Amino acid sequence: MYATFAFIMSMLREVVKDLEDMIGDSKDGCRTVPIVWGVDPAKQLCKALVILAELLILIVQIKVWGPGWYWAVLYLLLFVQVPSAYAWVLLKRAHLPAHYHKVSSLVKLIMLTGILSMIFFKIIL
Repeated sequence: MYATFAFIMSMLREVVKDLEDMIGDSKDGCRTVPIVWGVDPAKQLCKALVILAELLILIVQIKVWGPGWYWAVLYLLLFVQVPSAYAWVLLKRAHLPAHYHKVSSLVKLIMLTGILSMIFFKIIL
């Protein structure tokens, strides 16, 4: 699960960084997702990745709710799911490099808090 989460979030961050650096990348002749596909399809890909991450987290929350790991569920909700939803909203509104930079920074934070959730599972197990 953690590897899948890390992959999804890394892919999301890379595409968002490509959106942020699109002007410079196009001048350098780079063939990134936003340049090849366009901005709107790249943003749609990012939104789909956020939704996929949210579903993955929801599956984990459902699995750990049964044994009574309520603190883990609450942590994932507050520090991973809510910021992910906020990143989705920011991404939807983004149209300037500064906006994409903010989303990229938030995704970095979400990656950190998601990985730090291992502490709950190490302590509980």
